[in-house]
Amino acid sequence: MGFAELCEMGFFSAFWDLSNPILTVLVYTFLIVGIIVQIILQNMCRKPKMKWALIGICSVGIIICECLWHIIVGWDRVAVDIIYGLIICILMGAIVIKTISNA
Repeated sequence: MGFAELCEMGFFSAFWDLSNPILTVLVYTFLIVGIIVQIILQNMCRKPKMKWALIGICSVGIIICECLWHIIVGWDRVAVDIIYGLIICILMGAIVIKTISNA
């Protein structure tokens, strides 16, 4: 439900629609943060499980945000939507680098 709400609000349109510059900068900043952290994890960690740590942490964050989205009502839900979207952006950056490095 929370992910569908983000899509309905147009959160992911910030990737190609530059009409809201603040949202666009936030989305691309957190996408780059996910890319940089995943590159650091892949280069610094010797254990294969640690190379998946960011993806696992983001997955847990998405589950927590989804649960909070169902519990919190009113205008407080906007904060959960923003955090939820930014976690998804970090996860997308990590998945892109993980996919490219495994190819």
